[in-house]
Amino acid sequence: MRQVFVSRPTTLNTEQRGLLDSISDLFNAYNLVPRTVGISNFTNKSPLVAVRAVMKECSGALVLGLRQLRIVRGVEKEGTSLECNRDDFYLPTAWNHIEASMAYSMGMPILLVKERGVGGGVFDLGATEYFIHSVISPGSNWVLSDEFRLSFQEWHEDMVAWDRRPK
Repeated sequence: MRQVFVSRPTTLNTEQRGLLDSISDLFNAYNLVPRTVGISNFTNKSPLVAVRAVMKECSGALVLGLRQLRIVRGVEKEGTSLECNRDDFYLPTAWNHIEASMAYSMGMPILLVKERGVGGGVFDLGATEYFIHSVISPGSNWVLSDEFRLSFQEWHEDMVAWDRRPK
């Protein structure tokens, strides 16, 4: 069984829960065990210490950027020459950015998945060399699509190679 760090919010709506359940089915098919601080792992240490400890036991990271905060109307870069109005967009949990950065700095294989409308940080195009998979509707059968399944398989192969690297 291969351990995988899963960066995700602790609170999910019904559609997001369905997406996670579909991804869990893929995890089971590939003998992967999800590890998430505050979900599968609990500690008396600070969250960053706990995340690092769990990641050290993992072969890769799945970062699920799910809608956690809806911004109906906002101003970006206020007071600068780049100031602009932003309407109706979503932010994921801030922990996605922290945990993705930690996994990236360790060099581990990362699979980035975001819900439509989520942006910022690790979910900005070009932030990493990884493709960002965008789920149009978390309640759909998107996880069963060739696009995602083939990427998932490639990510799994990268984790197998990661485990074989000299340590």
